[in-house]
Amino acid sequence: MVTKMNELIKDAELENVVGGSGIQCIGVLSQLKDLGFKIKTPLVAGYESEAAEELKQIIKDFNNKESAKGSRRHLAGMIFDDNRPNVYYICGYRANPRIISEDELVNYLKKYS
Repeated sequence: MVTKMNELIKDAELENVVGGSGIQCIGVLSQLKDLGFKIKTPLVAGYESEAAEELKQIIKDFNNKESAKGSRRHLAGMIFDDNRPNVYYICGYRANPRIISEDELVNYLKKYS
């Protein structure tokens, strides 16, 4: 019988096997590439640091564009290339920053880019 603790341990081990947040950055960039974004980083293991930097730049460019339009909405994030979890935020007109998922980040960039 599998206990809840065994399941949690297996999830934690799996997270380390797939490469953590660096691989997540590659996954987000892959989704953006499929949507027509121009992605420079090779989307394969071994390019986690480059993927993290490119994702940071995409968010920065998006925020600069929104700021130039006079928009108050912007994205923020703590993006890493190691096993620390990435955290993405959306900041709106009246709300404090709200944590969003990777899918929400991709959908937001798709909708407003």
